[in-house]
Amino acid sequence: MALAVIRNISPARTLPTQRDVKDFEQRIVNLVALFVAAANLTDSHIGNARAAIFEFTRISSGPLWTASCDDADLSRR
Repeated sequence: MALAVIRNISPARTLPTQRDVKDFEQRIVNLVALFVAAANLTDSHIGNARAAIFEFTRISSGPLWTASCDDADLSRR
């Protein structure tokens, strides 16, 4: 079985306001929690993972989806 390359042909979506960015970040975290729950991990594990992601978004320099290794390196701050 081979995997096919899928490319998105829809135009890039813009997030004009900071509220739109925060809403999109929340949607990403909710989807991650849903996928983790489907893997039968415990509620406490999912809650801890969500808390870690939200803490990371508070200390990162930009939106969650633009984070890099440098954002996670606290020694550079």
